[in-house]
Amino acid sequence: MSANIRTSAKAGLAAVMLTAAAPSFAASPASVSKLSVEKSTSSQTAGDLYNSSGLRDPFAAPGTPSVSAAAAPVARQQPETFSIHSLYLRGIMRDKAGDYAVLVSQAGTTYILKKGRLIGPKNKPVLGVTGKTFPAQKKVLLETPDKDMQTLILGEDNKEGL
Repeated sequence: MSANIRTSAKAGLAAVMLTAAAPSFAASPASVSKLSVEKSTSSQTAGDLYNSSGLRDPFAAPGTPSVSAAAAPVARQQPETFSIHSLYLRGIMRDKAGDYAVLVSQAGTTYILKKGRLIGPKNKPVLGVTGKTFPAQKKVLLETPDKDMQTLILGEDNKEGL
């Protein structure tokens, strides 16, 4: 088997073409030598290159736990016992939509009071708790369904040390 090498330069790029002469059909199959083919890729698998542990399966529906997440034990936390008396006022802000008050519980959970509703973690309203913001007096009034009221003043913390 013989090989011819041709070089061409087109548009500033050099290309090398390797052409092999076709074997003669007159030769016997035993006389044609076998070509060795080298492997062009490594023997690594996808698992060697990419570790998907702890990540959501992109082909699963949103909210569906992944296999690795379902197999892992979940540490359960005790839900925080909510009381308007365990909150302190962290700040009051105003924008086009109205006044906002930032409240923090003794456990460190942040709540937002806006438009008379207390919004808790994960943007979910705290049912039954209403409130009113008084920016000029730097205070907030919270009320529960059983008419329990709490007045919070900016700078007066219910938790010592903060």
